[in-house]
Amino acid sequence: MAEILVPKIGMTMTEATIVEWLVASGDSAAAGQSVLTIETDKTEIEVEAPVDGIVRHGAQAGEVLSCGAVVGWIGGESGGATPPSGVVAARTPSAAATPIGGRRPASPNARRVADELGVDISVVDGSGPRGRIVTADVKNAAATQHSAAPAQDEVRPAQRGTAAAHFTARRLGLTIADVRPDDRLITRRDVELAAQQRFEGSRENSDLTTNDATVERHPMSTMRRTIASRMMRSLTEAAQLTLNMTVRMKRTVALRDEISGYLSAGDVVPSLNDFILRATALALVDHPTMNARVDGDHIVVANDVHVGMAVAVEDGLIVPVVRHADRLSLTQLADATRQLASSARSGTLGRDGSVGSTFTVSNLGVEGIDDFTPILNPPNVGILGVGRLRDEVAWSDDGQPRREPVLTLSLTWDHRALDGVPAARFARSIRDRLESPIQLLV
Repeated sequence: MAEILVPKIGMTMTEATIVEWLVASGDSAAAGQSVLTIETDKTEIEVEAPVDGIVRHGAQAGEVLSCGAVVGWIGGESGGATPPSGVVAARTPSAAATPIGGRRPASPNARRVADELGVDISVVDGSGPRGRIVTADVKNAAATQHSAAPAQDEVRPAQRGTAAAHFTARRLGLTIADVRPDDRLITRRDVELAAQQRFEGSRENSDLTTNDATVERHPMSTMRRTIASRMMRSLTEAAQLTLNMTVRMKRTVALRDEISGYLSAGDVVPSLNDFILRATALALVDHPTMNARVDGDHIVVANDVHVGMAVAVEDGLIVPVVRHADRLSLTQLADATRQLASSARSGTLGRDGSVGSTFTVSNLGVEGIDDFTPILNPPNVGILGVGRLRDEVAWSDDGQPRREPVLTLSLTWDHRALDGVPAARFARSIRDRLESPIQLLV
């Protein structure tokens, strides 16, 4: 029988949680068919069958396994497939799958909304592909739940929790019974709050201020813990230095306005950030040591240019990756960035959407920031911070003042990989293309 393994998606992924088996143990599946869904710290991923055959489960929903671990097997003829010796099949073909907490296929945003609205997602009917629950399904269920009081004789299973709730409870040394005595579906957030209350109850009050001020303590989400860990690792492992460079954007702004006049209704107009991404991608081709990573005593230079762009999402940050950004035209790049940003914010970013960047761009200009010090996104050796477009005074040849739009680029780089002069030349290469943007159209 062929093994079904937990895939490793990106160099930083170490483990995954089984969300849902899409094929029951004992049922058949074709090669390439999705057989289960796993959850990483960034997204949900469907794992495909490697060959045709009968599926046997080796792990259940809610279990956390390392990358490369065996979650099940597939192979054999119908009715004759058996797992390797010593492994008992999770269920028979006729038994209905009942993961911990009634976990059902649902989008990440639907699960978040269900937690917020107190909706038991295990009883929600899904309208998405293969019955997948989407956000609208949860909101409709919430409206129905609030408009109709439950029957007095209705009895709900006591102490039920989502798969994430069970997993979080195990990690925090709790049980679902420790969380709350009522019978409402327990979520991961409920477990985190219970752990927080238990922790605060055992603490001395010495951490409060002398004025007896109260504080609120909020457990970090999985995404926030991952970001915190990666940023601390970045600051402790890399020799980071930042330089700033002012770019005169008059010609780029004018070119963008001119391009928008030629586009049809519904066409995507390239943003200033798209111009900057395009200039950055071309500069990486000219300065390959910035398109690299440090591996021990080696500098590994990537042959392909995959530019990550930081996108703010609820309670965190995701870096979708524009693959082969140097090969895309300005309008193709604009289409790609819109689609990736939308997928990141909706929680539907695919398997390859957020891994493999060779350089990163982070734009805080939309938040009114002039310049800042971006932190490297491991294992990249460079990240470009983009400030807001602002007006400054420039002087004409005859000594007259004029208003000119400018912005500041903040380049952080790893001094282990390259020194200040090549880093400055890379930044200047980006600036020159933005100040003469006709280069970005060829």
